[in-house]
Amino acid sequence: MKVAILWHMHQPSYWEADLGKYRYPWAYLHAARHYHMMGLVAREHPEVAMTINVTPVLMEQLDDYSKDDFKDELLDVVRKPAEALDSEDLPRLLDHVFKLHVPTMIAPFPRYRELKNLLDGTRVKKVREDELRDLQVWYLLTWTGPHLRQRPEISELFKKGKGFSEADKSLLFAATHQAVREVLPVYRELAQRGRVEVSTTPYFHPILPLLIDCEVARESRPNVNMGDVCFRYPQDARWHVEEAIRAYEGRFGRAPRGMWPAEGSVSNAALGLLASCGMRWAATDEAVLSRSLGRFPLSEEEKHRPYAYADSGLRVYFRDRELSDRIGFVYSSWDPRHAAEDVIARLLGIRERLGRKESQACVSVILDGENPWEYYPDSGIGFLTGLYRRLASTPGLETIRLGDLEAFDRKLERLPSVVPGSWIDANFDTWIGAYEKNRAWACLGTARHKLAMEAPGVPVPRELYRAEGSDWFWWLGPGHDTPYEASYENLFRTNLIAGLAKAGLEAPPILRVERRIVHTPLFQPPLHLFTPRITGRLGNYYDWIAAGFYRSTDGTTHRGNRLLERLRFGFDASRFYLRCEGNFEAVRKSPEEVALVLEIHNPRNLRMVYRGGRLEIHPWNGPAEGASPAAQAGSLPERGPPAESAATELAVAPSRGAAAVGSVAEAAVPLEELGARPSDFLDFAVSLRVAKDAIDRLPQSGYISVSVPPGDFGGENWSV
Repeated sequence: MKVAILWHMHQPSYWEADLGKYRYPWAYLHAARHYHMMGLVAREHPEVAMTINVTPVLMEQLDDYSKDDFKDELLDVVRKPAEALDSEDLPRLLDHVFKLHVPTMIAPFPRYRELKNLLDGTRVKKVREDELRDLQVWYLLTWTGPHLRQRPEISELFKKGKGFSEADKSLLFAATHQAVREVLPVYRELAQRGRVEVSTTPYFHPILPLLIDCEVARESRPNVNMGDVCFRYPQDARWHVEEAIRAYEGRFGRAPRGMWPAEGSVSNAALGLLASCGMRWAATDEAVLSRSLGRFPLSEEEKHRPYAYADSGLRVYFRDRELSDRIGFVYSSWDPRHAAEDVIARLLGIRERLGRKESQACVSVILDGENPWEYYPDSGIGFLTGLYRRLASTPGLETIRLGDLEAFDRKLERLPSVVPGSWIDANFDTWIGAYEKNRAWACLGTARHKLAMEAPGVPVPRELYRAEGSDWFWWLGPGHDTPYEASYENLFRTNLIAGLAKAGLEAPPILRVERRIVHTPLFQPPLHLFTPRITGRLGNYYDWIAAGFYRSTDGTTHRGNRLLERLRFGFDASRFYLRCEGNFEAVRKSPEEVALVLEIHNPRNLRMVYRGGRLEIHPWNGPAEGASPAAQAGSLPERGPPAESAATELAVAPSRGAAAVGSVAEAAVPLEELGARPSDFLDFAVSLRVAKDAIDRLPQSGYISVSVPPGDFGGENWSV
């Protein structure tokens, strides 16, 4: 059975014309830590075929960052001698260096943890020179990849830990800069060797179907609210495809064989465009296939094979959502060896179910090749190494590139048309339909229309094409949260204003209106004490109307199969109440027993575990300092009596509380069992676990901190 893996590498352009430099260094930092690692690990396993998809806008930034004189607002501050930082530099540095995934990028390093505790939120006048220099160095160190960390000079810096010199910082920056410079040459080398195909995406990563005609969103989801949005510029979509091909040819010496459309977004018009530009393959999500065939669920044979799209000569692959999302969202909390074994076991399970049809089958594993590794304690190298070794040595599995057109003996099944959609829920709701997203489309549409009407002979400025990228619409409005949201909106507007200025046109009023995008809150405190019924059913909503809540959110990644979506919680005088909302139908249908775990970190470490109809108190030593979310969650003991050496108070014991799982999961836990009294802080998280492995958790890392209220509580401030 064939296995086609595609890693998608992308960062939008953070170039700001007004500054004459990059506003944010994400392309540089991901190159130093992730893009570099992915190329080297692939080179270390030449027996494994794969596809690495690199967007042209990322290649453009890597070229810029490879220069000695590149300009980047934050990295300029990081490289500057600590004693020379001025009143503008200091807040800029402190505003960025702690906005990382703390469990894997700050907490494992004692000095970085110390600096975060000392300086996060501190006014500039309280910061010493040695602290600033250590902070500059640790920011660069945490963005080094596994291969860089193995170099003796970098390893010595990790051991040194503090008291860094300017020479240390210069050495470290030179090493990261060299890693950035090596990324594209390594990818070229891999492509020339033949086992790795390097593919690309339309230039600025636009949602092609929406550029061609945004009305396609209604075809994908008829009741989508688009207001007065009107955008129809198929010529812009063609520019993104053709310019991507030109950019690829300039770096790799030939045209790409195929493209991963941005966000797996396809329509009949978009696929036709790719085919007309000479592309031989494209890919999207299995849910798009299911809607296109009008069948759900798909059979293993239907799902795990490429299709010949219409009579275009284009082959379309459909990603296996379960496997792809497990790598992206689940395995970061697993032991790397166990995670790699689980992938192979699932692939062999598919092969067995296919039977004699397996020789013509292809399982497509397609996902982000950069952001998931921030959540793996070792940047994912243990998992990747284990996965590649097992793929190469497991009989019955053959890795291929998506462009291996000769890999299939028989004529492919024909797919005459597709229902428009993307890899996220097989629609375009992530980029259009919410008020804020529609407003962004109105800004883009107004600017583009003004150019077409008032300067029809002027070539479209590059800034307008840049504003057509998907990322601005990803961040604006509900669904994905970032502390940089207001700045991203300003970059979006700046591109539009600068583009019109290049054409000699004044910006319309809609672009001059400053408006901060407002999200639905992630967290809201409870209103007062309440006592709900524990039934596991949605019907008792008003029992929970006074509860506080914490909702899940996605940032740079989007999890399509989230099981836990929202927590509601609160107290009465003697109990802590918890309600978990999400996809509990999938939990109930799971062939494996799923445990609901309430993780308590304070005022004492313990876990309340509900499985098999029983609520139990389990011992737990608490999270290790600097632990990953997996380690924070702990691992559940196997069923059976506790070890004889365990203290009596740490033995597994039945709880006097109550729990129920149905359409929701609900629990009532006596405060006495939690060791919690009024004014204590209760630090908690919730996870779903199969055996010893977490499959979902809220919050994704860390804990929700709750002050246990007094008996006359009527509304206190809680914090996350």
